[in-house]
Amino acid sequence: MNKVLKLNGKSYEFKTDEFKSRNFNKGTNFGFISQELNEILPEAVNIDSNGYQCINYDEIIPLLVEAIKEQNAKIIALTNKINSQDVTDNLEELNIGATLARNYPNPFKENTSIGFFLPTNIKNAVFYVYDLQGKQIKSINVTERELGTIVIKGSELQPGIYYYSLIADGNIVGTEKMILTDT
Repeated sequence: MNKVLKLNGKSYEFKTDEFKSRNFNKGTNFGFISQELNEILPEAVNIDSNGYQCINYDEIIPLLVEAIKEQNAKIIALTNKINSQDVTDNLEELNIGATLARNYPNPFKENTSIGFFLPTNIKNAVFYVYDLQGKQIKSINVTERELGTIVIKGSELQPGIYYYSLIADGNIVGTEKMILTDT
């Protein structure tokens, strides 16, 4: 691969008037400059009896094929690494702690969803719902880790304003307000 990275593709025109006996292609050609290639891959450069250098492209092809294989193996490895990591892996790598989202929709009448993230190292997590006076109305043991959702059914509560909290290993992750309507 290192040799391939040193190669410089060029466009050039042969001096066809000067070398009529060589039957060079007229117009623009693409390839390598033999003097440059001789320093990188001398086995691909031949020197004739007159001292002129010419490139044996057949010697370069296997090198290019192997470089492509090497690069493809790296691409596959990187693709597999990317595909094997999901959102929760990335969140834990970023050291994002436990989080509690706001409920949606808010206000709600029938159901509302509350998202959260709990790192896998959390041992105990509980979700609480309180009324405006601070009285605990509901508690849910949260066994999910990483990304999760709690659904609150409007039929389980009376219309009004409530607060909900997520407690993880004895620490308050967050507290938010939700409103349940009757219309």
